[in-house]
Amino acid sequence: MFLKVKNFMDKNVDYKGLIIDSIKPFSQSVDYDKNESVFIYNDTYEENEDIIEITEEEYLMFKEEIENKLKQPTEVDLLKQQIESLSIAMAKIIGM
Repeated sequence: MFLKVKNFMDKNVDYKGLIIDSIKPFSQSVDYDKNESVFIYNDTYEENEDIIEITEEEYLMFKEEIENKLKQPTEVDLLKQQIESLSIAMAKIIGM
């Protein structure tokens, strides 16, 4: 089954009583901005307002959304690109 866990992190990761060994390896994705995690789970679980069973389609959409976030350049990456561009421009100006 596909699960989404809300309020996934406080100071530590909180699996809400789920058995970690029942999570399919490499199926987990975490959205730190939303404080949510999705994964494939292979066991039963006790009902909890922070655990939601989702469809495979929702699971795949969540994973794709996270992967797209990771591909976007960070502010540091953008600053590095600007510095590199300015360095090249300066080198051309001073004739290097």
